[in-house]
Amino acid sequence: MDLPASDRPQSDFMLSHEAIDNWARSDGTFGMPAMHMPFVSETHTDFSGIAIGDKVEITWISWWEQTETGPRARSIIQDIKVLDPDTELKLAGG
Repeated sequence: MDLPASDRPQSDFMLSHEAIDNWARSDGTFGMPAMHMPFVSETHTDFSGIAIGDKVEITWISWWEQTETGPRARSIIQDIKVLDPDTELKLAGG
């Protein structure tokens, strides 16, 4: 996990995540494979108490909006909490 820039609390943060089977794609199909990707939250997310490399669980709300250039994903991170370091995760590549 890479945290947002301290001077830009709404900037991207990088997160390796497990597969998200119920994530709705813009074409109406479902699923997102496990991957390392940037997350952007449209609200300030409190990262106090979270360090790079922590295993975390996020509550993430996303939706699609139609723009002139096509569908655009929008999102809000509602909650983030640190998991026990021994928590097993099924991440991409291992």
